[in-house]
Amino acid sequence: MISVDRKLRLRDLEIFRFLKDNVVLAYVIIEDTRKPYTEEDKKLDPLCFLDEEDLNEIVNVFKIYFLSDEPLKRNDSVMLREFFGN
Repeated sequence: MISVDRKLRLRDLEIFRFLKDNVVLAYVIIEDTRKPYTEEDKKLDPLCFLDEEDLNEIVNVFKIYFLSDEPLKRNDSVMLREFFGN
């Protein structure tokens, strides 16, 4: 069973605890940058493969960080990315 609960909510930052079978898999931090991609961001993979025109259309970027004490199993990592990526 998967469970997500919000631990902190600020104007530009939210922290969630992500549990699977009552075990904490990770803490998830979502940051609303309230700005478009920076020039450094545009150089990162996979953004570096997109057209400059497409990148400039994005006016607000959210950054998502996963924090865990131990490396996640591949299936758990994919599940987290899909869950918060949508």
